[in-house]
Amino acid sequence: MSIGFESQGARALFCGDVMHHPIQVYRPTWNSVFCADQEKSRSARRWVLDYAAQHEAQLFTAHFSDTSSGFVKRAGSGFSWCFV
Repeated sequence: MSIGFESQGARALFCGDVMHHPIQVYRPTWNSVFCADQEKSRSARRWVLDYAAQHEAQLFTAHFSDTSSGFVKRAGSGFSWCFV
């Protein structure tokens, strides 16, 4: 489950369990042992990354170490991550 907010033109997405490690931004097809449905997990992760990059939404992840907040940018055919 993810929760989105928008205020004064800025967007944020609290993305729950869709990603467990920042490496999944760079490798969205990689699942963790906690992904019960492998294909749905990949699909959901790709949707979150596409949405965040397209809308410049700040992501709040549940499992990244240190700060779990950041932005996703498109990088070629993939994505990159920038901690806030």
